[in-house]
Amino acid sequence: MAGAVLPKPIPQSAIRIPHVAFFYPQLKKLTGAQRLILMLAKHTARAGARVTVVTHRIAPEVRAALDPAVDLVETGRRVDRFDHHYLDAALEYALGPALLAAVPADADGVVFFGPPSLPALWRARRRWGRARPLLYFCYEPPRAAYSDRRLVAARFGRLAPLVAAAAWLYRPIDRAFARAADAIMANGLYGRCLIRAAYGVDATILPHGVDALAPSSEQVAACRERWHLLAGQTTALTVNQLHPRKRLDLLLRAVALARAGGLDLRVLIAGAGAARAELAALRDDLGLRGAVTFCGFVPDGDLPALYAACDLYVHTGLAESFGLSVLEAAASGLPVVAVAEGGPLEILRDGETGLLVPPTPWAIAEAIAQLGRDPEAARAMGARARADVTARYRWEEGAARLLRVLSAEC
Repeated sequence: MAGAVLPKPIPQSAIRIPHVAFFYPQLKKLTGAQRLILMLAKHTARAGARVTVVTHRIAPEVRAALDPAVDLVETGRRVDRFDHHYLDAALEYALGPALLAAVPADADGVVFFGPPSLPALWRARRRWGRARPLLYFCYEPPRAAYSDRRLVAARFGRLAPLVAAAAWLYRPIDRAFARAADAIMANGLYGRCLIRAAYGVDATILPHGVDALAPSSEQVAACRERWHLLAGQTTALTVNQLHPRKRLDLLLRAVALARAGGLDLRVLIAGAGAARAELAALRDDLGLRGAVTFCGFVPDGDLPALYAACDLYVHTGLAESFGLSVLEAAASGLPVVAVAEGGPLEILRDGETGLLVPPTPWAIAEAIAQLGRDPEAARAMGARARADVTARYRWEEGAARLLRVLSAEC
């Protein structure tokens, strides 16, 4: 239109790029929870934000998985001084507040991840007031104080009654810590239910995601050769931290039953952890030394070929709040056998994209045998699983929702 005055373009220098700090006391293992931090950081940075991961220490394998677009602040302070999982976890809680000094002064908001960051969140609220939004990404309320209180206490032997009582007394403190956040976020419906039950507040679900990278045929062949996988043999996989809560003893007993029923079954267990020795002993007691292989820690870059080299995936974890490895396996086209608890109930559709079963060796063995004896049906189930989860789970949506929550609280 003649004479119309066009608006002046906004100078690039005037566009403010939000700076988000991701806070976690120690990144020492690529567990599902810690991989979530890295992947959400990567995609939040790709969504246009500046992201800084703040931690005391980061292990080399975790550092290797950190996206180049994400900044890192590491104090170098050692947070694992005991050879005991729960004592080291207590130290993470204790040393979290000391990490606040490393948070960049220009951060527009801080996302605290998981229970070990809660004391720091509470301290940050008192130190900074409402100067910047403090968000809490809660995988689930601390198991040691809620769902696993007696199970955890039992690992302390004669001190078990004292530990159980202390965990009970910690609950109101935990609630106060969590409620100090401006907003709480969860990674799924089950996690949100746990948060509501423990804290009496609602949580915003940040959609989880999965990067389904297709390995080359050469990579898959090399993987099969490395682990001596034979044509015509059914190969099952699980990717887990070797921890009692993962209940890998159920898998081992199910393997023994499936093989006794005539299935030529091989199993790969990828992951490291404190329960390795007792699981290896159980494997040998069950006569499975040649059938079950402990692969140790497998880097993220090698996982796609490992998934592709196998025929099915098995998940036995106790009421997992989500189940990243289940999602990754499904996105890789593997049919999944999972215990009908927690997050997998949301990820899988029983009979269509996976098999959901009771947490017993017999039920798990029967489901494994069902897939192993009908490879064509198993492959069709895996194809449906891939199509389903890649449509429903996207990191980009999770990152976008995180930035919307941050913007609403600014």
